[in-house]
Amino acid sequence: MMKKIIVLTLAIVFSLSLLAQTPEIQFENANDLYKKGEFQKALTKYQEIEKEGYMQSDLLFNIGNSYYKLSDFTHAILYYEKALLQDPSNKNIAYNLKMANQYIVDKVEPIQTVLVIKVKNKIIQMLNSTQWSYLSIVLFTVFLLGLALLLIYGESVKSKKLGLTISIFSIILCISSVVIARDQYLRETLHLEAIITKPSVTVKGAPSKTGIKLFIIHEGIKIQITDSIEGWKEVKIPDGNTGWVPNETMERI
Repeated sequence: MMKKIIVLTLAIVFSLSLLAQTPEIQFENANDLYKKGEFQKALTKYQEIEKEGYMQSDLLFNIGNSYYKLSDFTHAILYYEKALLQDPSNKNIAYNLKMANQYIVDKVEPIQTVLVIKVKNKIIQMLNSTQWSYLSIVLFTVFLLGLALLLIYGESVKSKKLGLTISIFSIILCISSVVIARDQYLRETLHLEAIITKPSVTVKGAPSKTGIKLFIIHEGIKIQITDSIEGWKEVKIPDGNTGWVPNETMERI
């Protein structure tokens, strides 16, 4: 009987100790290691949390910072990009990403885009998909309030105009927010962007080792995945050039 009590007690203590190690506590422990300058140990702890499915932007950002401190700028860029996908408006992440990008070999000039498209992209990247979804709910609520104003105070010309204006503008913005939320969600879940992680990669004209050699890219460069075939990905680099590279040469954002 005593043996069973001891075993049960040990099992309870063990279970409580596991419960105590929540991702938040593990994260704080890893942060303490980082502050002490033990970057490799901190990175290991952060990665353990990541493997448990905790994918918040602050964790991804700190993984990027750890890689940066260890002079692994390629993986720093990868994790800064992942963090920025979760928190597009975070200026600290954007700044650190800019600093890490200074260390990559390929200084590719992106294709010049029309001002309207630049503004549109800036607006889209202000929020992530969840935040755009919440905004669309708020705008739909405003639309309903505008309708209510139109119906309740419809006898007043001034109120009718105000209600109609609010309704029209809010429903247009609401639909726009829904569309942007969908696009952002697809961008976050389909992972159609990646970072080259091999020191140098020969981009081929066809998905084959015998394909024509087009050009060479190096680790750290961000690419867009445009097509896929067994073992190969068709990619586009920022200057618009495209070609095929093996799957193992990249890590998706």
